[in-house]
Amino acid sequence: MAKKKNKDKKRKKNQGPKIADSMDALELYEQSVQNPEADVEFLEEVFASASGRKPLTLREDFCGTAAMCAAWVKGQPKRQAVGMDLCEDTLAWGKEKNIKPLGRAASRVKLLKENVLNGTKDKSDLIVAFNFSYCIFKE
Repeated sequence: MAKKKNKDKKRKKNQGPKIADSMDALELYEQSVQNPEADVEFLEEVFASASGRKPLTLREDFCGTAAMCAAWVKGQPKRQAVGMDLCEDTLAWGKEKNIKPLGRAASRVKLLKENVLNGTKDKSDLIVAFNFSYCIFKE
């Protein structure tokens, strides 16, 4: 009987709020798998090496929280970005957390709730689809 009471106590003790319940999944995703500033630097180098000029326009497919779009336009007044994703909630989060804080530069980012297979009429120097697994999985 005493063993059963101990098990019940443990079960009740563990039923309280979990730390994960208070965390923002999208913020954790950005912190754990994204480094948009490094990605932008990489894209600049590769594009300049291949074309002999600096890229100005970026389209990010599967942009999610639009962190790369924000990093793309940040500090570069001639740059523009288009981000495409199907998840309206994630796009809204990204607009609030990553695009609005850009201030005036936010007007140079367009977020579209669209299937990337449909593309856009906008021309882009770069069209990217970055994902953390791209850097991990080799086969």
